[in-house]
Amino acid sequence: RWVSPAVTLCEAVALTLNGHCVVVREHGVYDEGTIFIPAGEFSGEAVRQASDFIDEHDQFLDDHCEADCEALADLIRRLRSRDPKATLDSLVQELKLEKYPLLKGRTFRLKVGHGRGEHAIELLN
Repeated sequence: RWVSPAVTLCEAVALTLNGHCVVVREHGVYDEGTIFIPAGEFSGEAVRQASDFIDEHDQFLDDHCEADCEALADLIRRLRSRDPKATLDSLVQELKLEKYPLLKGRTFRLKVGHGRGEHAIELLN
């Protein structure tokens, strides 16, 4: 809602200052418009580095902050998932397809990444 940085998955983040290096493996790190997500990060809390979530009236936007943390945590979970069925199911649940009568009871075949940025959907019944 409030921030929209790029997200880069990695094994670890190496931070160097004055010749001293620290390797971060469990916390996201925000730098110049990108949140780097090491293998041990799942919380989504790194969005707090991207913004203080304070509006023009000096009010802390708690709802926006929590929503952005949750959205990043969901994205991390989906990008790091090893189960394609669970990943697709989590995406489809957000669409609330049951609201669309035309789709109820229908069976589809979906091929993801058929072409660059394209997907193939076939109605089976």
